[in-house]
Amino acid sequence: MSYPIKIKLADVKWMLLIEVPAELAFEGPIQLTAGMSEAAKELGVIILITGTVIAVLAFIVMKLVVGSVVAPLKQIQERVDNLASSEGDLTQTLHVDTHAELIALAGGFNKFYQNCVNLLVS
Repeated sequence: MSYPIKIKLADVKWMLLIEVPAELAFEGPIQLTAGMSEAAKELGVIILITGTVIAVLAFIVMKLVVGSVVAPLKQIQERVDNLASSEGDLTQTLHVDTHAELIALAGGFNKFYQNCVNLLVS
């Protein structure tokens, strides 16, 4: 590394040359790079673990939500299949207490079912 030095009295420009071993000159940046690499690995592990935990939690929540919708639909399907078969049980109604749309569907089915029962009785 050279550094220019101007001497005004002699009107001369001198160059100061300093020689330092490369290992010594680059020791700080090399240590910084190693530290940053280690920090990046640790951060990668933290991100991976966090992402996995979030994915598992999202899966559990979605499974619960889908299950709460599918269970009443399966109940409705079983009742309709039962009525469509030759062994139709005309004494059962649907009881759904979750999700407004499914409650409305079960209510409509129960009204239709009651109309069918009334038609058969009369």
